Amino acid sequence: MQSLKIMAKDGRKHASPNSGISEAAMAGALGIRLGGTWSYQGRVCARPYIGEERRQIQPSLINEALAISLTVSILMVSLGVFFRWLI
Repeated sequence: MQSLKIMAKDGRKHASPNSGISEAAMAGALGIRLGGTWSYQGRVCARPYIGEERRQIQPSLINEALAISLTVSILMVSLGVFFRWLI
């Protein structure tokens, strides 16, 4: 439920209308906060925060994010097959 809450709250904060919703959902699922001030090729950029910092960002979250992505992908393919079978 945290993923849906963050997706609804922060999904439209991202500059990209496509990646903001999925980025917010993943941030909510992982319990991390993304965004803020960063430097890109010597230029300082500020992005709105997405998510809530309930956990520290660490390398082990990569495996959690991959597991979430795999689970959601399998679920969506299964739903697609199911609905195609209904039609």
